[in-house]
Amino acid sequence: MTILAGLMAFIGIITTQAALYQGMAVSRILLAGMLFFFAAMGNLLTKVKRNFHMGFRTLWTLASDTVWSMTHRMGGRLF
Repeated sequence: MTILAGLMAFIGIITTQAALYQGMAVSRILLAGMLFFFAAMGNLLTKVKRNFHMGFRTLWTLASDTVWSMTHRMGGRLF
């Protein structure tokens, strides 16, 4: 939740700055922020415990703790 709130604050600040200063390279700055967001989410995804609210929720991942952790470790790296 904190990372998502940080992303929304970052987008708000960048769009405000872009409105005030016309010569900003907004697309590059936003791309860098989004890449950082996905890297942070992928890092957190590897540490998620098995639950019904967050993560890769498929029948086989919810059935086994081992499959859950292996799936999220691989998914976090790929994310």
